[in-house]
Formats: sequence, structure tokens, C-alpha cells
Amino acid sequence: MKNRFYLSIAILACCSFLTAQSAKWTPSEMMKYKRTGNLDVSPDGKWVAYTVSNARMDGENSDFLTQVWVVSSDGSSNHQYTFGDKSCSNPKFSPDGRFLAFSSGRGKDGKNQLYVLRLTG
Repeated sequence: MKNRFYLSIAILACCSFLTAQSAKWTPSEMMKYKRTGNLDVSPDGKWVAYTVSNARMDGENSDFLTQVWVVSSDGSSNHQYTFGDKSCSNPKFSPDGRFLAFSSGRGKDGKNQLYVLRLTG
């Protein structure tokens, strides 16, 4: 089941490149698209945590804001778990699957720290 899910993600990623317009691919064009990454499957195989990165463009400054999402392995449920103006990354399920840990620079000093959420919200 896990292999099928990863295969589906890979096929979707390839299809997006195949259907792209023939126009020249530029860095600003690339910033228009969301990026996914950092997959982790829950121990029971029912959930997949991943990150979605959106471009933030502000004049000469640009970066990506990354948030953590969780989707059911059958695709019936998909929820964003983190919000705000600081990126979150590296989602990992606890061994019992009840908690989701991630890193973020939300603190006053801006250094990455570990945060833990209940999977139920």
C-alpha cells in the first residue's frame, strides 16, 4: 500500500512537468508552483505527513513558506496542521502514531526547535 502511494505521488509529479507549457522556464515561473516534500508514513500506514511550500515574493526578496499537512492513505482526508509566517519542516510520526513532531523557527530567537502536536489536532 505504501509503495502504491509513493508511486502515485511520483506519477503526479512527472505529469505536471509533461503538461507544462512550452514557454521558457524561468526562476520567477518556478515560484508560481507549490512544492511538496518531507514525507513520513504513520506506523499503522493510515496517514502520511508531508510539507507544502509556497513562494513568497517581496520585491528583491523571495523565499518559500513551508507548512505541514496530513493526508489519509486512502486520500479521503487532507488537513493542514501548521499555520503562520514561519516555516515548518521534517514531520515525523511518533512510534505509536498518536503524535506528529516537526521543526520550526517560531521562537523569539528564530532558531529551529522541535514541536509536537496530537494527530487529532
